[in-house]
Amino acid sequence: MKIRSRLILIYGITIALLLLVGFFSLTSILNLGKAADELSELYAQSIRAEQLRWNTQRQINYSLDFILGETDAEEEFGNIQENTQALIDDLRANSKNAIEKDLIEALEATQYELVWLMNRFFQIDLRDPTVSNLLETRERLREIGDEVSDDVVTINRYYSQQQSEKLNAASGAGKTVAWVIGAVSALALLQFLALVILSQRWLVRPIGDLNRAAAAISSGDLDINIRFTGKNEWGELAESINKMAQSLKTPRNEVIPSSTTAILMGRMTLKYLK
Repeated sequence: MKIRSRLILIYGITIALLLLVGFFSLTSILNLGKAADELSELYAQSIRAEQLRWNTQRQINYSLDFILGETDAEEEFGNIQENTQALIDDLRANSKNAIEKDLIEALEATQYELVWLMNRFFQIDLRDPTVSNLLETRERLREIGDEVSDDVVTINRYYSQQQSEKLNAASGAGKTVAWVIGAVSALALLQFLALVILSQRWLVRPIGDLNRAAAAISSGDLDINIRFTGKNEWGELAESINKMAQSLKTPRNEVIPSSTTAILMGRMTLKYLK
């Protein structure tokens, strides 16, 4: 194989490995960023659920105050309801799967029952002696508070589990990034060593052999024969130098007999003249 082809093959393999490492590195970084975003969203959802529980508990307290005769509690109940509904809408809008949606719907159903129950009381005069079941209503309000608390605990347990999974995914992505960085460093070191070794074998050593051969030829040693294994550029160059040495050697052998003949003829001519 030609040296040029070998170098192209080595650089092609190196580029392919770098692209592969770069792909895994980019994928790991994107997964790490995705896990971080999902963790942030889960944390925000958990905060919304806690705020919803707090708002519901405040609404229940105002409802009990209204039953006890504090009419201002109705207005406070309505003000909290606007924020509570906004929290429910945000929870639903940011839900990711059917399980989370079912948990949010359970919270919404309990909260809806609270609003429906209190809207009935807000429309009647509690001072009317005909109004009954106040004790049952107060008990139901407390039950609603407990149900909301249980629902929030359940949904936060779900969020906690999801956060653990995302943390594990982020940890795995971080380890992958570390492995990729290590692989890039090892690949760079191996590439450097390979270039040094192959340069020594393919370039430095053949150039040294050719330099010594050229020096021998220039000093008159035309019997030198350069040998390189493999059919590559160096082999072709060595063959050309060997042919050149042979072409220089052939005329020299022909000149030697001619010179000897001339000398003998000159001696015979001198003897004849004497």
